[in-house]
Amino acid sequence: MTTTVYRRKYAKRQRGALIAYPAGGQDVYRLCQSVDSLERLVREIQRELPTDRQNDVERRLWGCLP
Repeated sequence: MTTTVYRRKYAKRQRGALIAYPAGGQDVYRLCQSVDSLERLVREIQRELPTDRQNDVERRLWGCLP
């Protein structure tokens, strides 16, 4: 599952005159940003490795995600 699903679920919504996150939504949004940043960092480092190590990193990366 990607962070897109969570971002959509906890996106800002209009409540009367206010546009705000649902309860806990801002924390979820920040967590999604952190996860996406870490994934980009891993991908950047992964590109510098030989192919067999890239495959190992890929397996380990997806193995830790639900």
